Amino acid sequence: MQDRAFPKTGLFSIADPNAEVYSKAGEAFDPQKKGGRWKPEFIWNTNWQEQLKRQEDLERQQAEYRKKQRAGGITGGTGPGVQHDSLRFKRSSRLAAPGTVASINAVGAMSPEEAAQRAAVAAAEKARYEKLKVEFQAWCIGLGLLGTVSCYFLYTRDVAISYALGAVSGLTYLRLLSRTVDSVGGAAGNAAVGQPRLLIPVVLVLLYNRWNLLYADEYGVTLQLYALLVGFFTYKLAVLGRQGLELLSELSEPEKRAAASESAAEAGDGQGDDSAMSLDRIFIRKALSE
Repeated sequence: MQDRAFPKTGLFSIADPNAEVYSKAGEAFDPQKKGGRWKPEFIWNTNWQEQLKRQEDLERQQAEYRKKQRAGGITGGTGPGVQHDSLRFKRSSRLAAPGTVASINAVGAMSPEEAAQRAAVAAAEKARYEKLKVEFQAWCIGLGLLGTVSCYFLYTRDVAISYALGAVSGLTYLRLLSRTVDSVGGAAGNAAVGQPRLLIPVVLVLLYNRWNLLYADEYGVTLQLYALLVGFFTYKLAVLGRQGLELLSELSEPEKRAAASESAAEAGDGQGDDSAMSLDRIFIRKALSE
């Protein structure tokens, strides 16, 4: 067979091992000297050891700084890779008596007088929050019983049972919501307990479906979906009723209205931040919005 002649240039030409290779226009290629990261022949990170060492040094410095901070050796400033939020202090005229100044020393510790005053304010807020929880639950139980009796006499037994089941679910939701607010007050262990409340409406609808499909004929009770949902949202009506009654009481008594205005002024910038609001205000806001 006759040998074929390959072209000297082009795609099908025979490669010349002695030909010079260029990585860029006007720049000769040297296989002994790898270029930088942005060179076309860059394949490996040749500087990975130095970058890894810098990363390990930074992580070690951050760990040492956090360890010193937990041990109490650092009270302020900034460390490597650590950001600090600005400190918030509630502006309240009740924290300091007239003519006195709340003193804070150089390391950021409060004076005993101010610490005692803040502890008293925190205890008052906690008591007000516990009272609010009891009132909301009492309102929810009362309206649930009233709605159940009304449904029994105005509609049918099935509607009354459905409304009562929904009201019990709403009360459970309200109690789990209060546990979520408790976690804001420092009981971190209750934070996970309050989250299943979001599944209560789903479980209620599933219960309605399965009961009517499997047990309605056997027990003679057919659940009504609308009555279930109205009963569940009874807790909303309880919150609105209690807050409306308190608002009317404040409007009718100037002293209570002034106290409410002062309490709202103390919340100040905390309207959008749970950490700067009292527990009772957080509870009211969550109960109305969720």
